[in-house]
This record gives sequence, structure tokens and C-alpha cells, in this order.
Amino acid sequence: AELVSKVLGDKKVGVKDNFFDLGATSLQLVSLQRRLVETFSMEVNIADIFNNPNISALSGYLSGSDNSQAIFEAAERRAQLRKQRSAKRGQA
Repeated sequence: AELVSKVLGDKKVGVKDNFFDLGATSLQLVSLQRRLVETFSMEVNIADIFNNPNISALSGYLSGSDNSQAIFEAAERRAQLRKQRSAKRGQA
């Protein structure tokens, strides 16, 4: 949580808070990925962070716990965002 908070500009972050809902940018998530690799000396792909967009899901994934629900929720969220963007383009 401390790493995520620092990357997002010292925002208060709960374990279930979606990184994107907190305003995280792709560049910030790349920074988070690098810090996770440095801090925990383990391989973390940027896709792992996008597919597990909160601390709870990401820690479960990195520790090998089942996170199928988190992946499903992330996919649903991405689909909603694509719909919203598409609708905005149609209005323009």
C-alpha cells in the first residue's frame, strides 16, 4: 500500500481501491512495476498490474493465491471504460 500511495502522489489507498479509479496513469503503473521488482526482487509484468488493479488482487496474484474473481472484475471494468470512450467519441 505504501508503494502504491507514493506512486500515486501520497494518496490514501485502500486494498480494494482500483488504481485507475484513484487516477493512476499508465506511466505511474510502470513506475509501480519497477518499484515492486526492486523492492521484492521478483518478476512483475506490467500486464500483471493491469489485470490485478488493486492491492488485494495484485498481492494475491503475486503470492500465488487464486484471483480469478479479480481478473473477471478487471475485465468487466475495462469493457465499461471502452464503452464509455466509444460513446464519448460518438457524441463528438
